[in-house]
Amino acid sequence: MEWPALAVIAIIVIMIFCFITEVIPIDTTALLVMTVLITTGLVTPLEGISGFANEATITILALFIIGAGLDNSGAINYLGKKLQRFFLNDEWVVISMVMVMVGFLSAFMNNTAIVVVFMPILLRISRVTDLSSNRLLMALSFAAMMGGATTVIGTSTNLLVSSLAAQNGLEEFKIFEFTGLGVILFLGFFIFMLAVGRFMIPKRKPDALVSSYQLKDFVTEFVVPASSPLVGKTLRSLPFFNDPDVTVIEVIREGKTLWLPRGNEVMRAHDTILIRGGVDDIVNIKSLQGLNFPKDFSQIDKDLESGELALAEVMVLPSSQIVGRKMKRIAFNEIYNAVPLAVKKKGGVYSGKQANYRPQIGDTILLETQKNNLTFLNNHKDLGVLYEHSRQIFDWRKIAFSFFVVTLVVLLAALDVVPILTSSLIGCVLMLISKSVSLQKAYQFVEWKVIFLLAGLLPLGIAIHNTGLDQIVGDAIYNLTRDWPVQLTISLLFLITVVLTSVISNQATAILLVPVAISLASDMGLAAKPFLLTVLFAASTSFITPIGYQTNTLIYGTGSFKFMDFIRVGGVLTLVIWLLASFLIPMFYL
Repeated sequence: MEWPALAVIAIIVIMIFCFITEVIPIDTTALLVMTVLITTGLVTPLEGISGFANEATITILALFIIGAGLDNSGAINYLGKKLQRFFLNDEWVVISMVMVMVGFLSAFMNNTAIVVVFMPILLRISRVTDLSSNRLLMALSFAAMMGGATTVIGTSTNLLVSSLAAQNGLEEFKIFEFTGLGVILFLGFFIFMLAVGRFMIPKRKPDALVSSYQLKDFVTEFVVPASSPLVGKTLRSLPFFNDPDVTVIEVIREGKTLWLPRGNEVMRAHDTILIRGGVDDIVNIKSLQGLNFPKDFSQIDKDLESGELALAEVMVLPSSQIVGRKMKRIAFNEIYNAVPLAVKKKGGVYSGKQANYRPQIGDTILLETQKNNLTFLNNHKDLGVLYEHSRQIFDWRKIAFSFFVVTLVVLLAALDVVPILTSSLIGCVLMLISKSVSLQKAYQFVEWKVIFLLAGLLPLGIAIHNTGLDQIVGDAIYNLTRDWPVQLTISLLFLITVVLTSVISNQATAILLVPVAISLASDMGLAAKPFLLTVLFAASTSFITPIGYQTNTLIYGTGSFKFMDFIRVGGVLTLVIWLLASFLIPMFYL
């Protein structure tokens, strides 16, 4: 093996390490990989930047904007609201409806956006029925993944595999080319979830907001006695006022609430002052002399949602600008007109210094805000409100037009009138010129991390091919499986893809393994299509961990899941799909 191939292997190993540890954000890692490949001469400068002009990258960007138009019209919310009419206690009926509806929508739309919209709806159903939120949310995430695997435009990974096939001189996939196989696999998933999978998911219903966030550890209030030396002094004179991790949320005076008071507000006798801080801060505040603290939390609970104030649980979305930023650097009051009270991350409530915490995708934050601000939070692209507080008014013309655009995009590609790239660009432009979505909202809706990930890593696939590494790995697999039935070879490739997808992104996995799959097919003297589809289905259906796929990450903390829940249920489901795919792919395509 010559040094260029060894250099590419070293780059891949370092990239995987960065993806797993997240010492560097994955999109930054992708751009770093691109830069190193160009600098070392493993790809030419033009090859290095080709990812930005790749058909898959542009198509995915256009589909994001089409999805923004659908989301902005309220079309997905409308379908989700229809589901709420079936407030039934028959778990299998509700889960069946969720899987069918979400699976169908995910075949044509960004499945992350669908999960974000349906999560608060399913949480509400869980609250008013005896149904487990965990079972509903896991069925939601898995159905979105399986539905996305039924068409070329269902996921960015599908489009990427199709584009990489064309880049290697093969024919691109038609939009419904593998829909038949995808539907059969979806039916296998559907039967498994109803008959076995849902019973493997522990029944957990969402707790009340205050108790689930352990607010008694982070929020307290005190009454200023008439005899206190604080009477007549400003809030700024309080010893903790300038602590970045402590916030004076409210001053309740004579039945009226002063929300987020200024430091020059003068304290009066019998004022009730509500404070948020870290666990140690609250302990220290309660040790102050001359203040009256409540004996239990019930009164504080009432004060948090008194008058014009309300609590809102929000989720950090993939496109959020607050991801990775310290909480103290985020002007919650100025941007969202809200105060963060507590944070739930993967594994439970964050008990450290909130000011230094860096929110991640899927984290949930409990906010206190004004009731008239809830609609604003509902429509913000940084945060997804997990409880429906207000009634949404639907614009039927926008809904009808957005569905028309999606149908047009699908038909133009399905009937071979124009390529998928062209039909997607037509749909994108129609959404923008019709003002179904503004350019600013479209920018917010696009998952730029995915775009830069693809653009940065696509040159890695070129380097793998240029150095002959794809041939080396393909030959190694062929030599190992030379005497195996083709079903076992497909099975091994599926397993390798699933394992790799569980620790790095599915797009990165596709970029690494598509050249290998093509080389392996060539060694075996077989068509490349079944091997490409193996990579496609395996990379698009990563059920085993909550970090292997973005929809799993979103539901992880919200549903109070344990890591083992995904390994247990997702592991068995992966086994089912693995066996079905190993048998069906050769039968359909060889």
